[in-house]
Amino acid sequence: MRCAVRLRRPAAVTGVLTLQCPGPSFLIQEGRAHEWHASSKQQPTDHKVSKHWLKRSVEARINDANRDEGTIPETSAELERYAEDTQSTILYMTLQAGGIQSTVADHAASHIGKASGLLLLLKALPHHVNKQGTVPYIPASVAEECGLLTREGGRSEVRMDERLPDAVFKVASVAEAHLQKARELASSVPKEAIPVLLPALPAQVLLDTLRKITSCGINRKQKVSSREHLE
Repeated sequence: MRCAVRLRRPAAVTGVLTLQCPGPSFLIQEGRAHEWHASSKQQPTDHKVSKHWLKRSVEARINDANRDEGTIPETSAELERYAEDTQSTILYMTLQAGGIQSTVADHAASHIGKASGLLLLLKALPHHVNKQGTVPYIPASVAEECGLLTREGGRSEVRMDERLPDAVFKVASVAEAHLQKARELASSVPKEAIPVLLPALPAQVLLDTLRKITSCGINRKQKVSSREHLE
């Protein structure tokens, strides 16, 4: 997925450069933009990267690969934790590698990583559905709200049917909340941390795409239900 980025000077505002992209925008004062451009040309320096974050990311993926087939997360919080362990940790390490020490940047990275992780899992749902038609990575609590949860032999499963877009929409809404929190922190993020947090842009593009798809599915289902009611 490519994100076209260009810098332009708004006609109504002088001295401000706008980063144009289909996702959230960052306003960078022109002076700071020059500083950022100059600093990007500096020779890289050695900074210690915590092995804790790398270990946490690898272990999360190994544990996910080793889980029993058909096992699903119980709550959205459990899915968010997996998203942070696999995506936010990469951003944490990138900030460390750049020598960026900022609580605000770490906080924004946490939200962006969670959003990216959740959205990537939703995007990959068609590839994870097994031969029995069960859907992983949809929390049991969300599936139960949408009427998708079945319990057989003490196991919980999420079945594919026309109500799946409702569940996808609910999980995507959690990701959207994280992107919104990151957006609220954008003005306080150090300029040198901005390139590290740019994964927020493709995450927003993916969110917009999922919103269109799920909205079409939900609207189609509502029209069918209305037609059946009239009949």
